[in-house]
Amino acid sequence: MKFLFIMACMCLVSCAICQQTKLFTITVEPYMVVSNDAFFRVMHLSSSDESTDYIEGFDYEWGYTYVLKVKRTILKNPPMDGSDRTYSLVKVISKTPVPENYQFKLTLIHDLYLGPGEQASTFTAINDSTFSYFEKIEVVVPSALREEFDQKIVGENYHKGTFVFAEENRIRLIKIDG
Repeated sequence: MKFLFIMACMCLVSCAICQQTKLFTITVEPYMVVSNDAFFRVMHLSSSDESTDYIEGFDYEWGYTYVLKVKRTILKNPPMDGSDRTYSLVKVISKTPVPENYQFKLTLIHDLYLGPGEQASTFTAINDSTFSYFEKIEVVVPSALREEFDQKIVGENYHKGTFVFAEENRIRLIKIDG
C-alpha cells in the first residue's frame, strides 16, 4: 500500500513537471481572423496578446471586445497534429460591444484545402446577397459590390475586405481592398 502511495505521488510530481501553467489577461478582438492551421485554413480568435484558436469554456460572440483572464497550459508532450498549448477561461473581465460604425478588415479566402487534390468553398450562399463564411459568420454583400466580389473574391481566391457589423452573427462588406 505504501508503494502505491509513493508511486501516485511520483506521478503527480512528474505530471506537474510535464506541464507549465500560467494565468494571464488577454484582449480578444470583436472579429475572428483566418490563418493556416496544421493542415488547412481556419477562422480563430484574434488577440494581439496571445495567439489562440480556442479557449475552453469561452462563448465567443462577434461584435464584442473581450478582456479575459485565462489559464494557459504548455504541454510537455503535445499531439503531433496540434498545438503545444491549451487555454481555458478563468473569468470574463469585460465584454464590450463595438460602436455601431466600427470597421474592421477581414481576409476573404474562397477555397479551403481539404487534402491532396481536394478543396471546398469557404462560402455557402444563403441568398443572392448573403453568404455563410467558414460556417462562422454571415457576410452580406451589397448589390453595388456583388460584381467586384464575384470577380475578385471568387475568382482570385484571396482578398481583404472592410466590414461593419450588421447584426448578431452578420457582417456587411463595405469595401473590397486592393
